[in-house]
Amino acid sequence: MNQRMQPSLMVSILCLFGFFFLALIFETAYIVQFDYFFLESVASIRTDRITFVMEAFAFIGSVNTVIVLSIMMLAVFLLMRAPWKEILFTAATLVATGLLNTVIKQMVARGRQKIL
Repeated sequence: MNQRMQPSLMVSILCLFGFFFLALIFETAYIVQFDYFFLESVASIRTDRITFVMEAFAFIGSVNTVIVLSIMMLAVFLLMRAPWKEILFTAATLVATGLLNTVIKQMVARGRQKIL
């Protein structure tokens, strides 16, 4: 393995384990309490402008938008004639990120709060 890749791989693995550890130690009641606190705080400053910004972020982070942007990024790599290793690595990373995101959401499986 390339010497430059080893530290970044170790950081990634540590972050992954750290995330799982945090998910295990926090009680569901604490997370729900935090959600309510956050929702009440945001609801107290709610305006049409902030709602528009939040909807824009939700759109950018939606699955369909991420898929389209990922395909566009891979197309740009192909048009720039990037090395195949970089294209395959990027594609594998995008697929693995989607799968890992789904698996983690299923493992944590916390309920969504109702919108105020």
